[in-house]
Amino acid sequence: AYRSPFACVIASQDGSGSETWLPKVLRPGVPLHVVLNGSDPPQPVDLPPDLACLPPASLKVFYVGRIEDKNGWDTFVDAIGGAALSVPHLHAVVIGSGSLFDAMRKRAHQRGLSHQFTFAGAVALPQVQAALLKADLYVSVNRMGDLSNANMEAVRAGCACVFARPLVPEQTNFFDALFPPDSILRSGPADDSEALAASIAALAQDANERAQRATKTKEIGAANLPSWKARIDWEIGILNAAARRDVAALATPADQYPRAPIK
Repeated sequence: AYRSPFACVIASQDGSGSETWLPKVLRPGVPLHVVLNGSDPPQPVDLPPDLACLPPASLKVFYVGRIEDKNGWDTFVDAIGGAALSVPHLHAVVIGSGSLFDAMRKRAHQRGLSHQFTFAGAVALPQVQAALLKADLYVSVNRMGDLSNANMEAVRAGCACVFARPLVPEQTNFFDALFPPDSILRSGPADDSEALAASIAALAQDANERAQRATKTKEIGAANLPSWKARIDWEIGILNAAARRDVAALATPADQYPRAPIK
């Protein structure tokens, strides 16, 4: 099916690694566009009780996403345990569901960390966006890529972020070009809980650096991440070009993967 003579293929640059494997499996010559999804600024909404009543004196570390192996749930739990040795007032906030939700909660319990975790489960997107405004730190342990929808929401919300390095090396090129070292703090590989614990602890203990990184990250997000309207309008334009068989409008040179954000 991948070798069908499509007029064009549009894929989301969403942390699943599509920009790496799709060019290898599609029929040669099929125009491919791999693009970021939209992300809008957070708006005030009522939060679920678990998220509205987080421990007020804690330093809140957010993890958002499907709880699956590719999102490094086990590395995150172990890193919180390591970081809490030097920052005992850490509180991890996990938003998301998945096949390993119970396994993540059990691992936290086995590490003696139940009191330092809030498991909010699946939450509607507007509430996720609003909840991220409460984050002191946001952590990504995505093993496939940096550009998941959850990560882009954290950037748009202006979170101070720690991103572990994906285990697929080519996934980091576009991210590293977009976010300089003084914005998002890059940790070690996404299966290295000790390196992640050290990064979390370092930022947790430096409020000034957190604020500086949050400001820089928010500025980059505002300048580079498309709104959902812009993303949808762009895709409609590509589909119209496909209907017109406008080859020039559909062409995407292979050396542009992953392509630049839509502005």
